Amino acid sequence: MEMKETAKQNTLWQMSSTSEPMLNTREVNPLKKFTIPKIRRTAEKVYLSPCYTNSREYSFIHDTLNQCRLDVSCDLQSLWQFGDTKLVHNEELEKKFTTKRSEMRESGRHCRELEEHFCFLALPQSDVAQIYQNGISTRASTLKILGNPLLGIYMFRHVDIALNYSHSRSIPVESILIFKVLFGKVKKIQPSVDKNKVSLDPSPNFDCHMSRNAPSLKDTIELQAYSSAVYFYEYSVLSKPVDKPRQCLPYAVVTVKFLGSKVDNGYLMTSLRFLSTGFPKRAGKIHI
Repeated sequence: MEMKETAKQNTLWQMSSTSEPMLNTREVNPLKKFTIPKIRRTAEKVYLSPCYTNSREYSFIHDTLNQCRLDVSCDLQSLWQFGDTKLVHNEELEKKFTTKRSEMRESGRHCRELEEHFCFLALPQSDVAQIYQNGISTRASTLKILGNPLLGIYMFRHVDIALNYSHSRSIPVESILIFKVLFGKVKKIQPSVDKNKVSLDPSPNFDCHMSRNAPSLKDTIELQAYSSAVYFYEYSVLSKPVDKPRQCLPYAVVTVKFLGSKVDNGYLMTSLRFLSTGFPKRAGKIHI
């Protein structure tokens, strides 16, 4: 009996000896019990973030503006002064844009129809805020030359034409709104300049209308606008045009200021001035 009792005590001692280091480890490393709390994201889903002059996004945006001019030989220093450059962040519109492209890809569209392009509108700041927050809607344009503005939306392929056309119509231009767009399947048509003629409806199985005529520097500002314009539309599952075509995504906003007029042979000359001073140099985010 004494031997059995002694063996039992030895066994208990050995068990406590082997478990003691574990107890000591827990005491020495109390952080092993600590669970990092989850951080709740409260950032807004729609906001503008500034692009700084030394950033890649800033360079890309301004290179795009330079490349998307009709008159690439024009001296861009006399009419327009560029200010702040900001990226648009709109989670809902970005998801719709991505979904639209995925649907086009799944339906067997050609790869060139899925390529991203850029289009422009020159607008007052109040209109810009409305568009990047909610998306661009039909009924926003007075143009009718490519299609019914009640059933589609208009924008321009050339930034200088967008600026000149808006200014020629006495629109207080304060910002350029840059869009990422998917042209998709393009229907080329002859612009209808007859104001009494009924505007075309969107064409089934196409994604936009463009002019058959390429814009020319010899044209008036109005004719340049007609040739540079793109009429976007989208049909719903019920075969009806939607209010906000998903293939047009607000991408960036650049503030501009008109500096003065320069007329040559009756035509308004294009000029964009890019400033490299007066911009903040550190990253940040502005919530809208």
